[in-house]
Amino acid sequence: MAQERKAGARLLVAGADSGRTKELGTLLKTKGYDVDLAPAESRLTQALANNRYDLLVIDLDLSSADALDIIRQIRDADAQPPVIVVGERTSAGILLEAEKLGVRDLVLRPFTDVQIETAVAEMLKADASATPEAALQEQLQKREVIRVLNRTAEDPDFYNDLLENGSAALEGYRLSQEAKTAIAEGDLTWINRHVGELTQKQLLFIHKHLGEKVW
Repeated sequence: MAQERKAGARLLVAGADSGRTKELGTLLKTKGYDVDLAPAESRLTQALANNRYDLLVIDLDLSSADALDIIRQIRDADAQPPVIVVGERTSAGILLEAEKLGVRDLVLRPFTDVQIETAVAEMLKADASATPEAALQEQLQKREVIRVLNRTAEDPDFYNDLLENGSAALEGYRLSQEAKTAIAEGDLTWINRHVGELTQKQLLFIHKHLGEKVW
């Protein structure tokens, strides 16, 4: 019943790169979603004006000055759908501004098909009674977990700090204590359930940690 409605949800997949837009759309169609494509900004605003969507998945160059303007246009649409942005890594300030403008999830490259599928499925199955603030906090935490795992592969000092000091090394991150513990202990089951499938880069700390546990 409710599951059938979610599986057949109507999605708008948009982006400036027509090839990547089509690829994303094809992937989501294989999961049973009704997908429209808008491979250009003008078609995006037109589609939002003429149709009602359950979810918008938009591929943006977040380093571009135009990216936030496009998000503002989506926010100002008469019937704004929840928004997932797919994009490259960028500054924390731009990401925070995107979240303030109503972006409900950010899927940053590199990512897997499963991560996109999970992001879409979780957004659509979110409890309708949940407040937008609660949904945003959940997505922010998911992003923070990925941010931490990416950093473990890029910053040896942070990796060693996390390995030696556990969750105490994560005090500067917007994470629940449960999330901090899962990262510090390399709890892949919890992370996969709450974040989705990880890239090899993101798995690096967990694999090393499980073989080098020092406490």
